[in-house]
Order: sequence, then structure tokens, then C-alpha cells
Amino acid sequence: MNYIQPEKAGILSKNILNYLKYLERYNLATHDIIIAKGNDIVFEKYWKPFNENFLHRMYSVSKSFVSLAIGFLEQDGLISLDDKISKYFAEEIKNQTDENMRNQTIRNMLMMSTAKEERFWFDAKPSDRVKFYFENDRPYSRKPGILFQYDSTGSFVLGALVERLTKKELAEYLREKLFNKIGVSEGAHFLKCPGGHSWGDSALLCTPRDLLKTARFVMNGGRWNGEQILNEDYIKSAVSRQIDNDEYGVQNIQTQGYGYLFWRAYNNSYYFNGMGCQFAVCVPDDDIIFVYNGDNQGNN
Repeated sequence: MNYIQPEKAGILSKNILNYLKYLERYNLATHDIIIAKGNDIVFEKYWKPFNENFLHRMYSVSKSFVSLAIGFLEQDGLISLDDKISKYFAEEIKNQTDENMRNQTIRNMLMMSTAKEERFWFDAKPSDRVKFYFENDRPYSRKPGILFQYDSTGSFVLGALVERLTKKELAEYLREKLFNKIGVSEGAHFLKCPGGHSWGDSALLCTPRDLLKTARFVMNGGRWNGEQILNEDYIKSAVSRQIDNDEYGVQNIQTQGYGYLFWRAYNNSYYFNGMGCQFAVCVPDDDIIFVYNGDNQGNN
């Protein structure tokens, strides 16, 4: 990527400076910022001890990477998005009597419109997190596909589905299909969960530039250097509003709709979103990507 002056990208340098002053004024723990216009970098800054090679834990940004892996599964003919998840986890779900949960599809899980409120595995400390998900004994359930309710473990299970069908670790499959083609760093990887599964909903470690490249790939509609790597229809669906997520009638950045493990934003934008302020905001109408990593849990 080349560097260009902000003004050449239609961005005022003084506005970037004002933003940096804002971060300092409110004592936000910022690790790095990258602003890109097309294939050019407009602004890039790292705060010590962080640098361009630091592998950040991306928290729920990881979910959007799982979405891309599911897109490749579909492209490879290994799944249909309307397959019931129970088709692939028959052993784990065998004791689940709730029909809503048995009937939920891969598409429902991508949209976070699953049948039951998730149980928190940190407290339960299960030996296998996938099995723990399917043994959910909460009494209330609803027809899947109707209501958005954040289901982190559901997206984790989709990552486990990738591993089950490909017989490869999630990062290995993504490296084969995507990472090596767009230049994601060799060190990018997922931490593991109980049961040996990749922690696909919260524990991708990669560099800010890795996140920028992946966001650019998505903004390109699944293309890179002229090659259509992932079909454009899946990408378009993934970043489009698939379900409303304004549960309480509160209009803010997180209630603009939800796609397939991507968040919608204002003005036809969408973003990768992780706890503590891990972001890649994509603004297609202006061809701008904004990457931010920090540690602002409880301060945002």
C-alpha cells in the first residue's frame, strides 16, 4: 500500500488531528489507528509499546472472519446456509428436546436469530464448549429467524462447523482460502476453547494491517488483485441488513441492523466490531476504511 496526504483523499488533516486530541482528552487507551482510501493509506499511527507487527486480540471482530469461512464452505459446496445445524452436530444435540433449537439453521446463527439465549461457559467451565452449547437447558425458546439476540457462542459453533467439515483448524482453512492470497501475516491465529476448538467468536490474534487487508477484501466484494476469491453474492448478503437489531427503540451505531456476523452502521456503512474498541469500519460510498485497536472496556 502507498501513503498519500489526507487532502488527496478528500480528508482534512486538521480533522484527524482533532480526533487524536479527542482521544487524548478522554484518556482512551488507543493502540493504533489506520485510515485508508482505496489502496492508499492516509494515516497510520501506533502508540508504544504497540507497533505494526503486534498481534492484537480482536475479540468479536473474530466473528466476521468466521462469517467469511462459512462463505467459503458454501462456495465449496460443503453446506447450504439453510441447513439445520443439527445435521452436522447430531451427537452433541441428541439430548436436546427443544424443537426450535433443533431446527435452527446456519443462516439463523449467522444472523444471531437463534432459538435460545446463550449460557455463559466461563462460569460453567465445560470440558467441551460445543457440547455445552447444544445442551442448553434454558426453558424459554422461540422460533429461530425471528428475533435478534446476541449469541456469541453460536458464532463459535459456526467456527467449529468449519473445522468439522474441513478437518482443518479454522485459521488453517482461512489461510488456505484467503490469508495467503491477501497477505495476512503468518502469525495470525485463533486461541483455543475447551474441547480443542478454535475460539472463533472472540480470540483471533492478528495485526492491524491484517484487519485492514481483510476489510479491503470485503469492500472489494470478495476480490483481490483481479481474482474473485469469494463469491460476491455472499459478501453482499453478509454486510447487508439481514435483521433488525434495535430491540429497545434506541438509535445508535449498534442498532442499524445486522448481517452475517457483520454490523451495519450509518450511511450505508458496516463494520467488524470487537470488545474494547476493535474496529474496522467500511464506508463503501467514500471507499474509506478506518481501523482502530485499543483497550477501552468499560470506557466506551
